[in-house]
Formats: sequence, C-alpha cells, structure tokens
Amino acid sequence: MAQLHDRYKAAPFGDADTWRISDTRTGALISVVKGSENLKRRLAQLNGEDTVRQGAVAQPERV
Repeated sequence: MAQLHDRYKAAPFGDADTWRISDTRTGALISVVKGSENLKRRLAQLNGEDTVRQGAVAQPERV
C-alpha cells in the first residue's frame, strides 16, 4: 500500500514558539498557531479532516 503524506505541514514563523501551517498542494497559508501543543493539535485536526475527505471521495456512497 502506498504511504500517504500529510497535506498540511508546519514551519517556524516569527518568534521562537509561533508556527505557520501551509497546504503542501497549493502553498496557501492555512493557520498561524502559538505553542507546540497547539501546533500538534491543529496539524492532527487538519490532516485528519483531509484523510476523511479523501476517503469519502474514494468510496462513493452505495445506494
């Protein structure tokens, strides 16, 4: 099975504990968060939502 890559990635932004989250497909800035725990939580949320969307597209509803 092919390994899926996270759509959203983080990079340092401004001061020491501020991060920007970008969409790796479009390069768009999605969010700016402060603190490593907030960063982990937001990345998990965004990448989880993307995984659910991908699954919904890959498996159309059966009637």
